[in-house]
Amino acid sequence: MSSTATLAGRAAFSTMLIGYMMILVAGFSFAKDDNGRVKELFKRLEGRWKVASAEVSGQKIESDEEWNFVSGNYTWSDSKRKLRGYASINYTWDPHQIYFHHEHSSVTGPIETGDVRNWDSGIYKLSDDGETLKVCLGPLPSKEFATKKEDKRRLFVLKRVKADEPVK
Repeated sequence: MSSTATLAGRAAFSTMLIGYMMILVAGFSFAKDDNGRVKELFKRLEGRWKVASAEVSGQKIESDEEWNFVSGNYTWSDSKRKLRGYASINYTWDPHQIYFHHEHSSVTGPIETGDVRNWDSGIYKLSDDGETLKVCLGPLPSKEFATKKEDKRRLFVLKRVKADEPVK
């Protein structure tokens, strides 16, 4: 492949990525907070969550991940790493969009804003009883809680951890 084709491919990818980010930013700025609505949505997510099932690009995977939400901040941890940062919600979509801005990894340390690893975005749905959380991360926009071969989407079904369960 010629360097001109490579540059054109990178430019097209950058343009697409900027387009996705503009959709996200527009949605989040529109839905910053409507009389405490975003704060209430985060309050419903508060606490510890254990991944009950996970799927990547149409393939089921094993995961020992635990997620924790506190006041719009989060940590994702498993036996190999811990990732922390803050989240944003766009409640104008159905299902709601969620955006995770990663700030620190136990593997790589601080994550710079311009680093492609510094964010994940997708959709989420909390069950009516507040005990099950579905999150599908990957290219936006999508309104499906599903993954397909080679789509690079990740689907997590998480169960709320009881307050008296020990932290791993």
